[in-house]
Amino acid sequence: MPVSYQPQLYHLSHIDQLEVCFQKDYQNPWALILDVPSVSIAILTQNKKNNYTEEYLNFREAFWLACKQKYGDKLWNGTVCTVETIRVKDQKIILEMGKCEYKDIMYKNQVGLEKFKAFGLGRLIAHSFTCILPILKNKQIVLGVVGAGTVQSPGLIDIIGGTLNLDEKPITSFENIQQMTVNELQEETGMKISLLQLIPYSINYHDGCCFFLFVVKMQTDSIMSKFQSNDELSRLLCISLEALKNSTKTMTNDVKFMLAYADCLNRDF
Repeated sequence: MPVSYQPQLYHLSHIDQLEVCFQKDYQNPWALILDVPSVSIAILTQNKKNNYTEEYLNFREAFWLACKQKYGDKLWNGTVCTVETIRVKDQKIILEMGKCEYKDIMYKNQVGLEKFKAFGLGRLIAHSFTCILPILKNKQIVLGVVGAGTVQSPGLIDIIGGTLNLDEKPITSFENIQQMTVNELQEETGMKISLLQLIPYSINYHDGCCFFLFVVKMQTDSIMSKFQSNDELSRLLCISLEALKNSTKTMTNDVKFMLAYADCLNRDF
Protein backbone atom coordinates (compact mmCIF):
# COMPACT_ATOMS: atom_id res chain seq x y z
CA MET A 1 0.00 0.00 0.00
CA PRO A 2 1.59 3.32 -1.01
CA VAL A 3 1.85 6.01 1.65
CA SER A 4 -0.97 8.51 1.11
CA TYR A 5 0.60 11.51 2.81
CA GLN A 6 3.80 13.47 2.33
CA PRO A 7 3.76 15.84 5.30
CA GLN A 8 6.23 18.60 5.94
CA LEU A 9 8.46 17.22 8.70
CA TYR A 10 9.81 19.52 11.40
CA HIS A 11 12.29 18.31 14.01
CA LEU A 12 12.12 20.17 17.30
CA SER A 13 15.87 19.72 17.77
CA HIS A 14 16.50 21.70 14.57
CA ILE A 15 14.08 24.63 14.80
CA ASP A 16 14.20 27.72 16.97
CA GLN A 17 10.93 29.32 15.92
CA LEU A 18 7.66 28.17 14.34
CA GLU A 19 4.06 29.37 14.42
CA VAL A 20 0.95 27.64 13.12
CA CYS A 21 -2.35 29.50 13.46
CA PHE A 22 -5.50 27.64 12.49
CA GLN A 23 -7.53 30.83 12.79
CA LYS A 24 -5.65 32.42 9.89
CA ASP A 25 -5.25 29.78 7.25
CA TYR A 26 -5.68 26.17 6.27
CA GLN A 27 -2.60 24.03 6.59
CA ASN A 28 -0.91 21.46 4.44
CA PRO A 29 -0.10 18.22 6.31
CA TRP A 30 2.83 18.48 8.71
CA ALA A 31 4.38 16.70 11.67
CA LEU A 32 6.57 18.08 14.44
CA ILE A 33 8.90 15.35 15.72
CA LEU A 34 9.68 15.95 19.40
CA ASP A 35 13.28 14.75 19.22
CA VAL A 36 14.73 16.52 22.26
CA PRO A 37 15.72 14.96 25.60
CA SER A 38 13.03 16.81 27.56
CA VAL A 39 9.92 18.22 25.88
CA SER A 40 8.54 21.49 27.26
CA ILE A 41 4.88 22.07 26.32
CA ALA A 42 2.69 24.74 27.90
CA ILE A 43 -1.10 24.90 27.45
CA LEU A 44 -3.09 28.12 27.16
CA THR A 45 -6.87 27.77 27.08
CA GLN A 46 -9.19 30.06 25.16
CA ASN A 47 -12.75 30.69 26.31
CA LYS A 48 -13.90 32.52 23.20
CA LYS A 49 -17.46 31.91 22.05
CA ASN A 50 -17.63 30.15 18.69
CA ASN A 51 -18.88 32.64 16.10
CA TYR A 52 -21.03 30.27 14.05
CA THR A 53 -23.32 31.55 11.31
CA GLU A 54 -27.00 30.64 11.25
CA GLU A 55 -26.50 28.97 7.87
CA TYR A 56 -23.75 26.76 9.26
CA LEU A 57 -25.75 25.79 12.35
CA ASN A 58 -28.78 24.84 10.25
CA PHE A 59 -26.73 22.58 7.97
CA ARG A 60 -24.84 21.09 10.91
CA GLU A 61 -27.98 20.26 12.89
CA ALA A 62 -29.71 18.67 9.90
CA PHE A 63 -26.66 16.50 9.27
CA TRP A 64 -26.39 15.57 12.94
CA LEU A 65 -30.01 14.40 13.06
CA ALA A 66 -29.38 12.22 10.01
CA CYS A 67 -26.30 10.75 11.70
CA LYS A 68 -28.25 9.99 14.88
CA GLN A 69 -30.84 8.12 12.84
CA LYS A 70 -28.09 6.13 11.12
CA TYR A 71 -25.86 5.32 14.10
CA GLY A 72 -28.23 5.49 17.08
CA ASP A 73 -26.53 4.86 20.43
CA LYS A 74 -23.09 4.61 18.79
CA LEU A 75 -23.08 8.39 18.44
CA TRP A 76 -23.34 11.11 21.06
CA ASN A 77 -22.38 14.75 21.17
CA GLY A 78 -19.79 16.24 23.51
CA THR A 79 -17.25 19.01 23.92
CA VAL A 80 -13.93 18.35 22.21
CA CYS A 81 -10.65 20.22 22.54
CA THR A 82 -9.37 22.14 19.50
CA VAL A 83 -5.90 23.45 18.73
CA GLU A 84 -6.02 27.12 17.77
CA THR A 85 -2.34 28.06 17.63
CA ILE A 86 1.01 26.30 18.02
CA ARG A 87 4.11 28.33 18.77
CA VAL A 88 7.68 27.09 19.07
CA LYS A 89 10.44 29.31 20.41
CA ASP A 90 13.83 28.14 21.64
CA GLN A 91 12.53 24.55 21.37
CA LYS A 92 9.71 25.26 23.83
CA ILE A 93 6.14 24.70 22.65
CA ILE A 94 3.06 26.73 23.53
CA LEU A 95 -0.36 25.39 22.54
CA GLU A 96 -3.46 27.58 22.54
CA MET A 97 -6.49 25.33 22.92
CA GLY A 98 -10.15 26.02 22.29
CA LYS A 99 -13.23 23.84 22.00
CA CYS A 100 -15.96 22.68 19.64
CA GLU A 101 -18.73 20.09 19.67
CA TYR A 102 -18.37 16.58 18.33
CA LYS A 103 -21.11 17.36 15.81
CA ASP A 104 -18.79 20.03 14.33
CA ILE A 105 -16.19 17.35 13.69
CA MET A 106 -18.68 14.99 12.07
CA TYR A 107 -20.00 17.72 9.80
CA LYS A 108 -16.52 18.98 8.84
CA ASN A 109 -15.44 15.46 7.91
CA GLN A 110 -18.60 14.97 5.86
CA VAL A 111 -18.50 18.14 3.73
CA GLY A 112 -14.71 18.50 3.44
CA LEU A 113 -12.45 21.40 4.29
CA GLU A 114 -13.21 23.54 1.23
CA LYS A 115 -16.97 23.49 1.82
CA PHE A 116 -16.38 24.02 5.52
CA LYS A 117 -14.19 27.04 4.75
CA ALA A 118 -16.96 28.51 2.58
CA PHE A 119 -19.17 29.00 5.65
CA GLY A 120 -16.87 31.88 6.65
CA LEU A 121 -16.44 30.85 10.27
CA GLY A 122 -13.02 32.50 10.41
CA ARG A 123 -11.29 29.40 11.75
CA LEU A 124 -10.60 25.84 10.79
CA ILE A 125 -11.86 24.16 13.99
CA ALA A 126 -8.83 21.87 14.18
CA HIS A 127 -10.19 19.23 16.54
CA SER A 128 -7.67 17.19 18.47
CA PHE A 129 -7.12 13.70 19.74
CA THR A 130 -4.38 11.74 21.41
CA CYS A 131 -3.03 8.33 20.49
CA ILE A 132 -0.41 5.89 21.68
CA LEU A 133 1.82 3.49 19.79
CA PRO A 134 3.11 0.53 21.83
CA ILE A 135 6.45 -0.64 20.44
CA LEU A 136 7.65 -4.14 21.27
CA LYS A 137 11.18 -5.44 21.74
CA ASN A 138 11.14 -7.01 18.27
CA LYS A 139 10.35 -3.51 16.88
CA GLN A 140 6.80 -4.46 15.99
CA ILE A 141 4.09 -1.92 16.79
CA VAL A 142 0.64 -2.59 18.26
CA LEU A 143 -2.44 -1.23 16.52
CA GLY A 144 -6.14 -1.82 17.04
CA VAL A 145 -8.75 -3.35 14.75
CA VAL A 146 -11.91 -1.25 14.93
CA GLY A 147 -14.87 -2.97 16.59
CA ALA A 148 -18.59 -2.79 15.90
CA GLY A 149 -19.46 -0.23 18.57
CA THR A 150 -18.24 2.96 16.87
CA VAL A 151 -19.16 5.03 13.82
CA GLN A 152 -15.97 3.85 12.10
CA SER A 153 -16.09 0.88 9.74
CA PRO A 154 -15.43 -2.39 11.62
CA GLY A 155 -12.16 -4.02 10.62
CA LEU A 156 -10.21 -0.81 9.98
CA ILE A 157 -6.66 -0.76 11.34
CA ASP A 158 -6.30 2.22 13.68
CA ILE A 159 -3.97 3.74 16.25
CA ILE A 160 -5.09 3.28 19.87
CA GLY A 161 -6.48 6.54 21.24
CA GLY A 162 -9.40 8.95 21.26
CA THR A 163 -10.58 12.55 21.08
CA LEU A 164 -9.61 15.01 23.79
CA ASN A 165 -13.04 15.08 25.41
CA LEU A 166 -13.44 18.11 27.66
CA ASP A 167 -16.54 16.62 29.27
CA GLU A 168 -14.27 14.00 30.85
CA LYS A 169 -11.50 16.31 32.00
CA PRO A 170 -10.50 19.96 31.49
CA ILE A 171 -7.18 20.37 29.69
CA THR A 172 -5.00 22.99 31.33
CA SER A 173 -1.61 21.28 31.11
CA PHE A 174 0.25 18.82 28.91
CA GLU A 175 0.06 16.36 31.78
CA ASN A 176 -3.74 16.30 31.31
CA ILE A 177 -3.20 15.13 27.72
CA GLN A 178 -0.73 12.51 28.91
CA GLN A 179 -3.22 11.24 31.50
CA MET A 180 -5.98 10.99 28.89
CA THR A 181 -3.60 9.00 26.70
CA VAL A 182 -2.88 6.54 29.50
CA ASN A 183 -6.63 6.27 30.18
CA GLU A 184 -7.37 5.52 26.51
CA LEU A 185 -4.77 2.75 26.47
CA GLN A 186 -6.28 1.14 29.57
CA GLU A 187 -9.89 1.49 28.36
CA GLU A 188 -9.20 0.02 24.94
CA THR A 189 -6.59 -2.65 25.74
CA GLY A 190 -6.73 -3.27 29.50
CA MET A 191 -3.05 -2.29 29.78
CA LYS A 192 -2.20 0.08 32.62
CA ILE A 193 0.97 2.16 32.45
CA SER A 194 2.35 5.18 34.29
CA LEU A 195 2.89 8.65 32.86
CA LEU A 196 6.62 8.11 33.25
CA GLN A 197 6.51 5.38 30.60
CA LEU A 198 5.00 7.71 27.99
CA ILE A 199 7.34 9.12 25.37
CA PRO A 200 5.89 12.20 23.59
CA TYR A 201 6.86 11.59 19.97
CA SER A 202 5.06 13.99 17.63
CA ILE A 203 2.38 16.62 17.10
CA ASN A 204 0.64 16.09 13.77
CA TYR A 205 -1.80 17.82 11.46
CA HIS A 206 -3.79 16.54 8.51
CA ASP A 207 -7.30 16.95 7.10
CA GLY A 208 -8.48 19.44 9.70
CA CYS A 209 -7.27 17.43 12.70
CA CYS A 210 -4.34 17.92 15.07
CA PHE A 211 -3.22 14.88 17.05
CA PHE A 212 -0.60 13.96 19.62
CA LEU A 213 1.33 10.71 19.20
CA PHE A 214 2.97 9.03 22.18
CA VAL A 215 5.13 5.92 22.23
CA VAL A 216 5.45 3.32 24.98
CA LYS A 217 7.90 0.42 25.01
CA MET A 218 6.53 -2.88 26.31
CA GLN A 219 6.61 -6.66 26.21
CA THR A 220 4.45 -8.52 23.69
CA ASP A 221 2.88 -10.84 26.26
CA SER A 222 1.96 -8.03 28.65
CA ILE A 223 -0.39 -6.19 26.28
CA MET A 224 -1.80 -9.20 24.42
CA SER A 225 -2.68 -11.06 27.62
CA LYS A 226 -4.57 -8.06 29.04
CA PHE A 227 -6.68 -7.40 25.96
CA GLN A 228 -10.35 -8.33 25.73
CA SER A 229 -12.49 -7.64 22.68
CA ASN A 230 -14.70 -4.58 23.19
CA ASP A 231 -16.98 -2.19 21.31
CA GLU A 232 -14.08 0.00 20.18
CA LEU A 233 -11.50 -2.66 19.28
CA SER A 234 -12.23 -6.23 18.24
CA ARG A 235 -8.57 -7.31 18.45
CA LEU A 236 -4.99 -6.05 18.48
CA LEU A 237 -2.53 -6.31 15.62
CA CYS A 238 1.24 -6.69 16.10
CA ILE A 239 3.10 -5.78 12.92
CA SER A 240 6.35 -4.18 11.81
CA LEU A 241 6.25 -0.73 10.25
CA GLU A 242 7.77 -2.12 7.05
CA ALA A 243 5.12 -4.84 6.78
CA LEU A 244 2.40 -2.28 7.47
CA LYS A 245 3.70 0.00 4.69
CA ASN A 246 3.41 -2.89 2.23
CA SER A 247 0.12 -4.19 3.59
CA THR A 248 -3.16 -4.29 1.67
CA LYS A 249 -5.13 -4.04 4.92
CA THR A 250 -7.69 -1.25 5.16
CA MET A 251 -6.47 1.41 7.59
CA THR A 252 -7.46 4.83 8.84
CA ASN A 253 -5.96 8.03 7.47
CA ASP A 254 -4.20 8.52 10.80
CA VAL A 255 -2.28 5.27 10.34
CA LYS A 256 -1.43 6.21 6.75
CA PHE A 257 -0.22 9.60 7.98
CA MET A 258 2.01 8.02 10.64
CA LEU A 259 3.55 5.76 8.00
CA ALA A 260 4.81 8.86 6.20
CA TYR A 261 7.53 9.12 8.87
CA ALA A 262 7.93 5.42 9.61
CA ASP A 263 11.66 5.72 8.91
CA CYS A 264 11.97 8.17 11.82
CA LEU A 265 10.14 5.76 14.14
CA ASN A 266 12.33 2.85 13.04
CA ARG A 267 15.46 4.91 13.63
CA ASP A 268 14.39 6.21 17.04
CA PHE A 269 13.08 2.91 18.44
